[in-house]
Amino acid sequence: MSKDFHHRRLIEFVDTDMAGIVHFSNYFRYMELAEYAFFRQLELEMMHHRDGGKLAWPRVHVECDYRKPLRFGDEVDIRLRISALREKAIHYHFEFRRVQDGQPGELVAEGRSIIVCAQVDEGGDIKGSRTIPDYIAEVLRKYVQPE
Repeated sequence: MSKDFHHRRLIEFVDTDMAGIVHFSNYFRYMELAEYAFFRQLELEMMHHRDGGKLAWPRVHVECDYRKPLRFGDEVDIRLRISALREKAIHYHFEFRRVQDGQPGELVAEGRSIIVCAQVDEGGDIKGSRTIPDYIAEVLRKYVQPE
């Protein structure tokens, strides 16, 4: 299996500003959608109960560098890779490429995200970070590609 994960999305009107260009904030939503699709492919859950507790994955850092605009009607290929896997955190790198002739083409943006594994109490409040469970770390380790 490839160490890259690709998620495609058609740019909808709701994603754009008055000029028909994707609003910058949507890139962060696209990163999260790609991450969620990645977890689903691996048959992992983003929020779940296991081993007597509920886990969540809050973001502690996100950034995005924009190079070219995406517009209404474009298709974008979002490449996700894990650049580092720490005891309690996952570091992601994202590439956004405009799809041309069915293939990822021109690089339009790059993003990075760091998420931590957190324990959630019965009321839904985050109690603090925790070690990523072995059964998750084992699956994710196969996808690490350091920068």
